[in-house]
Amino acid sequence: MAVGAIIGAAIGILMLIIVAYLVVGNTLSTADLVVKDQKEITILHGVRQGTEIQMMMNPPTYPAYVPYQILFVINNSGNYAISDFTHMDLFTTNTTLTGFQRYTYSASSNPVQDQWTIVQFDRDYVHPKILDPGEAMWICATVSSNTKPDTILVSTSNAVVSSTTIP
Repeated sequence: MAVGAIIGAAIGILMLIIVAYLVVGNTLSTADLVVKDQKEITILHGVRQGTEIQMMMNPPTYPAYVPYQILFVINNSGNYAISDFTHMDLFTTNTTLTGFQRYTYSASSNPVQDQWTIVQFDRDYVHPKILDPGEAMWICATVSSNTKPDTILVSTSNAVVSSTTIP
């Protein structure tokens, strides 16, 4: 009978060691994951703080040769390059309509309705086709035929925003 108690105690101790190992291991891996995520958030916050854009052409123009397009210039006046144009959005408002009209990025030189594209980069010396600090890019947005926007708002992929009104 004494052997059964010793075996039972040994199995109990072994189970306690396994549970303690699992709990400590999971706690350490969770703590490691939290530290990595906090570091990543801090880096992203720093990039966002250093990103700044300005709409330079005030007011934006409607070219005479294309009746439903808006041309304007965005200048990178921050400290970080902007390259993620796919996740960069353009919004317009109109006094007769409620809410915003969203335009998505198109790599095509002729965007269709509700899309925008990059016409050209100015002073693009360092990294071609990337909006580095101090560089500017011309944007062309194709609006719907029955609306003329009053306000243009541009948002970068890290939520830095610039806007201007159209007279």
